[in-house]
Amino acid sequence: MESGWHSLKDAMKTTPPEVLSVGYVLKETKEYLLLAADIGSDKMDNDVGRVTVIPGQWIVDKKQII
Repeated sequence: MESGWHSLKDAMKTTPPEVLSVGYVLKETKEYLLLAADIGSDKMDNDVGRVTVIPGQWIVDKKQII
């Protein structure tokens, strides 16, 4: 939905979109999945970027692509 004012009727029709997240799995538990979109070029330096935590109950499907 665009930002700004909307009628209550239109606002009530809003639903969350399906999201596709891709990244390196840092940690996986029943409660959540921890992803990093980027890892440092020197894998020994332990730098990661764009870290995302996804609640476990939000995950519909997982696929390993590498």
